[in-house]
Amino acid sequence: MEVVLHSAWLDGGLAVWGKRDEFARGVAMLLPRHEGRVERFVARVPLCHGEMAGGRLTRAAEGEATPGDMEVAGIRLAWHEAFEVLQRVEEGVRFGRGVFGGATFLRWREVFVFAGALVARGRYLPGVREVGGGFESRWMPALDYAEHVRLDALIGRMPEAGVCLFERAESRDALAQIAEGVRAFLELCVDRLVRAASVTRLSRVHAETGRYYSVHDAWISSLRGDVRVIRWANARELAALKEEADWWQRPVVAGSRAVSQWTVELEAPATAGGTWRLRARAATAPDEAMLTALGQAAKLCPFLQGAEVSLTTLEAHQFLRTYAPVLEAAGFAVVAPEWWRGGRVELGIRARMREEPTGRVSGFFAAENLVNVDWEVVLGGEAVTQEELAALTASGEPLAWWRGRWVEVDKGAVREAMRMWRRKGEALGGQDFTRLLLGVDEAAHGLRVVGVEANAWLQRLMKELRGGGRGLDLPRMPEGFVGELRPYQARGFAWLMFLRQWGLGACLADDMGLGKTVQALTMVQKMVEEGQRGPVLLVCPMSVMTNWLREAARFTPGLRVVLHHGAQRAVGESFTDAVRGAHVVVTSYHLLYRDYPSLRRVKWGGLVYDEAQNLKNPDTRQSQAARALTAETRVALTGTPMENHAGDLWSLMDILNPGLLGTRKSFREKFMRPIQTGVDVEARERLKQIVQPFVLRRHKLDPGVADDLPAKREAKVFCRLTKEQAVLYRDVLADFEREMKSATGAAKRGMIFGVLTRLKQVCNHPAQLLREGALADRSGKLERLEEMLEEMLEAGEAALIFTQYAEMGALLQRHVRETFGVETPFLHGGVSRKERDRMVADFQSENGPPVFVLSLRAGGTGLNLTRATQVFHYDRWWNPAVEDQATDRAFRIGQTRNVMVHKFITASTLEDHIDELIESKVALADELIGNGESWVAKLSGEKLAGVLRLSQEEHAE
Repeated sequence: MEVVLHSAWLDGGLAVWGKRDEFARGVAMLLPRHEGRVERFVARVPLCHGEMAGGRLTRAAEGEATPGDMEVAGIRLAWHEAFEVLQRVEEGVRFGRGVFGGATFLRWREVFVFAGALVARGRYLPGVREVGGGFESRWMPALDYAEHVRLDALIGRMPEAGVCLFERAESRDALAQIAEGVRAFLELCVDRLVRAASVTRLSRVHAETGRYYSVHDAWISSLRGDVRVIRWANARELAALKEEADWWQRPVVAGSRAVSQWTVELEAPATAGGTWRLRARAATAPDEAMLTALGQAAKLCPFLQGAEVSLTTLEAHQFLRTYAPVLEAAGFAVVAPEWWRGGRVELGIRARMREEPTGRVSGFFAAENLVNVDWEVVLGGEAVTQEELAALTASGEPLAWWRGRWVEVDKGAVREAMRMWRRKGEALGGQDFTRLLLGVDEAAHGLRVVGVEANAWLQRLMKELRGGGRGLDLPRMPEGFVGELRPYQARGFAWLMFLRQWGLGACLADDMGLGKTVQALTMVQKMVEEGQRGPVLLVCPMSVMTNWLREAARFTPGLRVVLHHGAQRAVGESFTDAVRGAHVVVTSYHLLYRDYPSLRRVKWGGLVYDEAQNLKNPDTRQSQAARALTAETRVALTGTPMENHAGDLWSLMDILNPGLLGTRKSFREKFMRPIQTGVDVEARERLKQIVQPFVLRRHKLDPGVADDLPAKREAKVFCRLTKEQAVLYRDVLADFEREMKSATGAAKRGMIFGVLTRLKQVCNHPAQLLREGALADRSGKLERLEEMLEEMLEAGEAALIFTQYAEMGALLQRHVRETFGVETPFLHGGVSRKERDRMVADFQSENGPPVFVLSLRAGGTGLNLTRATQVFHYDRWWNPAVEDQATDRAFRIGQTRNVMVHKFITASTLEDHIDELIESKVALADELIGNGESWVAKLSGEKLAGVLRLSQEEHAE
């Protein structure tokens, strides 16, 4: 069932609402703790996924709703909840399986991002608002002409359903009410984002408990606190402050021509003991409006009592620190001394690594490995002596003359620096030093770390890590590896071994189809041949277990691989016995936490997490279990670009390199919130530089990769049976064997064709055979297809899905639509030529549907679908010519990119056995398999039984 949620502005905040019978399920995915907060509304909107222009949402009146109205449920969000939800909104707005967001979510997300961009550019100013008889400080957006145009466009795109329209306000213009709500939300976002970026622990405490000597001081302090109420008892002075602030803002709001004509400049003395001068200069002869603007500046900065005034050193520092930012926010040009504009000279410390670390160099980054570090106190990049530190504080002024220039003196920092002289040398853990080197930790011992000097060998190491394996010498290929790696795969193998040597966890994040599995297997084989003690635990979704077993048997046949899965799996002490002597133990994410007590008994030589996006939520039990297991080698494999999701990246990196990115709370404050809100535009780049050494991501079109790939690649995808499928398979086979005992001639041949069809339907999905039921979690094939499509859609690719059954095509179309919320056409024999041409044209267009389902016969010829780079054969026709003909819809003249073909096979079933026959050429001759499945019916009774049997291989329990 598809659930659609909407968002609307309600009573000064954002609300989420939807159909009453679906609302609980939808909101549970967004805000789990919502009990007791549900309210009743009346909706007059088409409740469907997509645009809702023309509809409206009203608060439920006391009387009954009018005919045609629909009751809906909703909850009001606190501002931080609204921000959390909007940070999760992306194109497609899918919050979970079958839960989508309507157009209003995208529109409110646009306003939220717009607010973040304003804050990042400093387009805001301080103000006062009267709320409920009291007065509050506000940071308010200050828009120029272009920004006003953009805001009007945002208002114009907002559906009426995005703002609650009260019954008693029906006579009011709906657009005016929408504009009012959008502007109010923009103000809320700007105010909270500015506070999040500017409030410090000290300013927060002062705002909540400090003493003030004027209403102006109370206002300025409130602007730097979390609570917006201005703590001043005199209501008359507060009202006067609001009037003055509004008067000052008026020209800025209406257009800041007069304000922008003024430049306020602070001139520093050339030597110690000189006079500081503050000047207000006009670009043209001042007119009345400009003089009014200068008066407004004087309200913000009490030092501006004339065109030029003299300041003390203390007043100059107060101007630079407090009043200059406020004047700039109001639109005045402020010119500070060059030494202040170019980046204030801060007192900090520099870490210098001594010649050699203690312990193993190969395990340098381990927390227990110690690095000898000398600390040096620096000011402006220059070393400071103990005598100079004492001189900086002798005058007691916040600005001091030092080595021919003015510098800011932070008394607290100086005290910490003086303590450093008593410490000097120190032994740091390898991981702590690495965090300093990467820039994760920006402070130590109460001072900002302004530099880290590593030895030459460590500098070369970091350069090689950041190079993604391009400068590494390729290790000798393991003798037990059967096959040949492509050049880019060999570089990936070298990179994995290099990080292992240094005790670092690695995330191999190549695009789907580039061979992450074979690179990991090569690494494991090499580890075994180098004498690695303890098996490697390989954790993956159940849908790819069989693939790992098959690929290991193909490329590393000498490895002893143990499957830990199924109802008969060993646990406790018997588990330790079962894996003794194994090289690889394969298990699922579900059993990772369920069987954790058994898994922790083993000293693992390595941990490999395939489809590692399953660990993106650090609160899940499987992530917690993954974090608790330890091994010297830790590798994650994922085709999903984790760098697009800051929170996901922390969870994964904390498993691979525990503690490297700091605590979850500190990571959220340093990176996650700034990236999601847009307040700090450089946060994403800083994070990318930090994690780059540990994440290797290659794309199909990258230089050095595209040249290594053939134009068309084919791969078999082995899928498991679910428990329901296995039971159905055995039942169908038992009925067939019972009926065959009395069948003869043509009837016998018909039964064979019938059982082939039914067994293939079971392999596809139980719903195809039974003609009923839900789709999710019932088919191994569908589960694997969903995982691969998610990765493909994340990468922005387009795909064709072929099936020989029209009913299966309809099921696939429905499931893709419900799961991913994307348009999914289905081309089959019943589609008219005109509709067929339209489907093809839509798919080929730049913004066309990303997934196209086709029946093998209807879509196998006469089509040009070169936009697709991924082709899925959901079920097999067992005629290579027919399958190749279908694949050539994408791989043909006009295709400029590589095409990856995935052929789904259900392991241990007739699909697997027939594939083995074809591969081993036991199927006699090509002409016998040229007509699809007819050749199977000609097999002898013994061979036919072997083809149809369900092998004794573990399936889902």
